[in-house]
Amino acid sequence: MDKRFLLFLALAFAVLIGNALIMSWFFPPPPPAEQQADGPEALAPVDGDAADGDVPPEDADAADAQDETLSLEEGGEADVDADQPDEQAQAADDAQQAEAFPQRWLTLGSVDLASRYRMLITLNSGGATVERLELASRQYRDRHDRTGYLGHLEPIDVPEGGVLVRVVGQGTPAAQSGIEPGDIIERIGDETVLTVAEFEKRLADSEPGDQLSIVVARDGQELPPKTVTLTRRPLEVMRPEAENVEMRGGRIPPGYQPVPSFRMTLAQVGTDRLDPDDEELPDLDLYTANWEVVEADEDHVLFRRTLPQFNLEVLKRYALAKVPEAEADNGVAPAYHLELTVAVRNLAEDPGLVAYRLDGPTGLPIEGWWYAGKIGRQWGAVGLRDVAVQYRGASPELIPADDVAGDDVEALGQDQSLMYIGVDAQYVSAMLLPQKQQLDAVWLAESRAIEVAPELGEKEMTSLANVTCRLVSKPLELEPQGQFSHTYTVFAGPKKPELLAAYKQVGEGEVYSLNELVYYGWFGLVARGMLWLLHSFYAVVGNYGIAIVMLTVLVRGCMFPLSRKQALNMQKMQELQPEIKRIAEKYKSDVEKRTKAQQDLFKKHNYNPLGGCLLAFIQLPIFIGLYRGLMVDVELRQAPLFTEAIRWCSDLAAPDMLWNWSGIMPRFITDGVGIFGLGPYFNLLPVITVALFVVQSKMFMPPPADEQAALQQKIMQFMFIFMGILFYKVASGLCLYFIASTIWSVTERRLLPKANPNKSAEQKPAEPGKRAAISTGDGANGAGRRTKSSGNRKQKRR
Repeated sequence: MDKRFLLFLALAFAVLIGNALIMSWFFPPPPPAEQQADGPEALAPVDGDAADGDVPPEDADAADAQDETLSLEEGGEADVDADQPDEQAQAADDAQQAEAFPQRWLTLGSVDLASRYRMLITLNSGGATVERLELASRQYRDRHDRTGYLGHLEPIDVPEGGVLVRVVGQGTPAAQSGIEPGDIIERIGDETVLTVAEFEKRLADSEPGDQLSIVVARDGQELPPKTVTLTRRPLEVMRPEAENVEMRGGRIPPGYQPVPSFRMTLAQVGTDRLDPDDEELPDLDLYTANWEVVEADEDHVLFRRTLPQFNLEVLKRYALAKVPEAEADNGVAPAYHLELTVAVRNLAEDPGLVAYRLDGPTGLPIEGWWYAGKIGRQWGAVGLRDVAVQYRGASPELIPADDVAGDDVEALGQDQSLMYIGVDAQYVSAMLLPQKQQLDAVWLAESRAIEVAPELGEKEMTSLANVTCRLVSKPLELEPQGQFSHTYTVFAGPKKPELLAAYKQVGEGEVYSLNELVYYGWFGLVARGMLWLLHSFYAVVGNYGIAIVMLTVLVRGCMFPLSRKQALNMQKMQELQPEIKRIAEKYKSDVEKRTKAQQDLFKKHNYNPLGGCLLAFIQLPIFIGLYRGLMVDVELRQAPLFTEAIRWCSDLAAPDMLWNWSGIMPRFITDGVGIFGLGPYFNLLPVITVALFVVQSKMFMPPPADEQAALQQKIMQFMFIFMGILFYKVASGLCLYFIASTIWSVTERRLLPKANPNKSAEQKPAEPGKRAAISTGDGANGAGRRTKSSGNRKQKRR
């Protein structure tokens, strides 16, 4: 990086010295006062179609591109007087552009809901990128990190001792206590803080609700202690991937450089084109160089990077949405987005071709990596973070992380109009929607699904790959002082259907909505019905655990006639067991006659061997629908059975996590990979579920009539062990449903009359020449006994 920086400086000064007398040609006079932008608006395109990114025919590209103008805050190049240029001022201005700007961290929004922002974004001037995006709602908290949250301060060590705070997000405990950027943290309580490692260790030992006394120095003077009350860590839709790797126990390789979100570079300048596998063009450093911060406030930031060697100016603008005051209490108000505008301006006196390359969001959550799963529209497995895309006239597509990590994907969307593209996680998504007036406008030459920082991944965990999208624009010819700009709406929030439906592309009779990201798979209609009932019960009782039990009672109550018929059918099977056993002994060596005799017996007693399967077939869609609903519905994420104050069963969309057994179990069990990767926690509810299944089977299953039936029952016992492994990592809410359903079945069976195995033998057919024997029905001992009256009739005949 140092060599690139020195090369950049050398080239910049060479251009400065060689062109000092003609630099004024590159800067036009300022527009008339009535045409200048009023206020801090950064990008003000004039032509409506071009502003929306519509790409005109190639012969009109340059003409439309130069119709756009750029309005900057005071102090930009637009203030230079081209009629009487001041060569010294021009040289100084150009030298300033060649200098490296200091690295800065800035924030947009707040995690305080009272601010009416829905997120807090941390920006880095290095590459003009998004470092972190945190959601403000208390409903969306980090499910794994239960330590106290102070706020992300981007701290660094101070040589004299202490920790320098470089950024403080609005609404965080640090901001509420009065800590500011530039402060040096010297002590926490009675402990002296000398390094970032000591600072992070002190926070790692804390819990939400703890109060810390923090002593900081400002402008060389120590301030009175500040009392900070720590909170739960917010859910981060984007964050440095190293934190995700460390969360699941992975290792960060030496020299690893984080890859933030929304990196941008130039894909083509003139005849120079960037290859898909290359980082940047030679002598171009837009990925890591510090961009100039032109404007910054709580809801927008404008970055600029001037490239004297290419006579180009590149700008990126982030503008965060805010909830209208009238909808401050609306949790699904469409304010989970920001607008990202990229612009390129030609400073040369000659026209030239320019295209940009924009990368998408990175570092989305992999929470629940050891148990979570997503549902794909196509056959095959999908990861926890996949690339979702839709083009005009095409169906939504989900590109699995495994395919992206395996380089098994091709470029997408040539000559197609993009509706949206981004990264889809289990409960949140980050999507880019081009702001276009016409749906058939084609901005991009191609799109790609790429893996970010593959050195952090593991071959056996490609489903966790950090994937993103890469957009390459169509090259446009810019006239001197001409520019073009593209604006994207970046949605970054929870996958609530009613919220996603508000983010869409609309044309004449066409609607392309982000609501397509919510997919329930098979039996989707049943899943939606189950969730509607579940949410309705929750609205009454205020607890999703009780709501699941109520849903179970409703479902089993509606199926009571069928379940009762099934139980009676199984009872009849037990009553026929003696006859089935007799037939099996009689036709031991003749399978065909044995089968026919059993069929005649079932027909005589009106018994349907498949009658018990009907209830199972009806329950299967309900089971799959509820299972898929719990996997997809963000409302059940972080919904506790009792309270969030205890870890056990604090999330009905996750396993109950009774005890962390990582210290005693081998790695192949705790890493969550494969069928025997049970994860780092012992879960109680799956054990209870399988135990109840065993009890239910012993109550319902008749005794074996032959060796084959006995073997089948032994196999069934091993199946229960296998079922226990499969059920071990399912959502605790689903286990709760099965526990309540099994208790219902057991209770229902206990209330029915007990089976009488001798009932089927009361009217045995008489042998030729003999009277039929009438059973007394007095249990097993009464089988085959004659009544007293029949014995007396025999004595009289003698």
